[in-house]
Amino acid sequence: MKTTGDWWRDRCTARQLTLVMLILSTAGLRAQAPPAAGPESGQAGPALVARAAEVASVWRPDQRLYVKGNLGVGASPLAEFEQWLDTHAAHWVVVLVEQADDERYTDAEGRSYQGVEAVSQALGKGLMNQTAFGQQSHPRTGERDAAFFVLHLKERRLSYYGSEAQDRRGLGEEQWIGNLDGPAIAAMRSGGRVLDAARDTITHISRQLGARYQDLAQRPSATAARSSLESASASLQSARASHRRADSGYAAQLIAATRALDTVEASLAAAARAAQTRRTLAGVGGLAGLLSLLAVGLVLNRRRLPLKTAAEALCATWQRGLDEKKDALTQLLDRRATVIGLSRDEAAQRFSGETLRLGEQIIQDVDQLFNRSPRCSGRVWLRSESESASCNSGSGENPESPVQKVKLIPPVRKTDSPRSTVADLAPARCE
Repeated sequence: MKTTGDWWRDRCTARQLTLVMLILSTAGLRAQAPPAAGPESGQAGPALVARAAEVASVWRPDQRLYVKGNLGVGASPLAEFEQWLDTHAAHWVVVLVEQADDERYTDAEGRSYQGVEAVSQALGKGLMNQTAFGQQSHPRTGERDAAFFVLHLKERRLSYYGSEAQDRRGLGEEQWIGNLDGPAIAAMRSGGRVLDAARDTITHISRQLGARYQDLAQRPSATAARSSLESASASLQSARASHRRADSGYAAQLIAATRALDTVEASLAAAARAAQTRRTLAGVGGLAGLLSLLAVGLVLNRRRLPLKTAAEALCATWQRGLDEKKDALTQLLDRRATVIGLSRDEAAQRFSGETLRLGEQIIQDVDQLFNRSPRCSGRVWLRSESESASCNSGSGENPESPVQKVKLIPPVRKTDSPRSTVADLAPARCE
């Protein structure tokens, strides 16, 4: 028969048994709870993988964040980061690894890799070359621009791999250490911010890539050729380094270098065509400018042509008048020599008295007229030529034109012949 103590002991044992069963049931429910979003879950969030080297085999176009192990980051920040990648980094894959001690990878040529190097080789050769991820291209240039970022938490290692778009613009893996890895290192040193390391790296590289695309669109094709040539040189250096390490990846790098050289040739051809076009346009522009000047000259010449014609006509009239005066003066000299004589002595031999006085006066007047006539005619002619030149250089509507200031009056031809002046001096008979 059970005593009170036995009953109490049995009751406590039953309570303990019930409590233990309850705890085990709760643990079982937790064990059966669905894991975080993975490749098969279809939920927005990171894909949990057992091996980072196996990402290529589980990659999906709608999944960009792959996590191995415990990173010390909650599920909500990881899900938010996956959404950020979907929006801002559609051509990126981010792999976050707690530790890589158990990572193994063997490539197609039978070479085996372990640890961090195994993850890098698996992503570089498998993900980039054996899946559609590596074939993603920039919508404007058609260049492959897929890239991935890997963070090894325990090993404190950061890795990055780009494609043609990054390599050709100095943003490839050759520029990673000491240059492009700056934002990731800063984030890890300031509190081990794993997600910020990946986010800042992607933002930094994408911003620089966009800026260089913009520069390429604004600068001439020769600048693009220089950039492609630098990319080809970098690809050749990478291929040489890979070949020295017996890495089969050098073949892909040689292909990238060849494509870069093709781009150089195309850019140089485009630059040559652009230069020829500029020269043609410059020639056409120069010819158009010359024709414009000729047209302006013709218009101005037509505007001043009436005044020029009038001035030339006046000059011709004055020239004819002066020539006639010179001829009359010559005839007057001849008539004086015939009637009176060339000097006073000859006149004294022919005349006397008042007739002699008038003859001497005529000889003096004709001599003065002969001496002054060249100076006067020359001065008038020079003035008429000056007026004509002013008309030629001036505008037809210029109110200050010298031709309009000075009115040239054509010479008035006298009806009296110079011969009649001396004809009245008939020789008088000396008494």
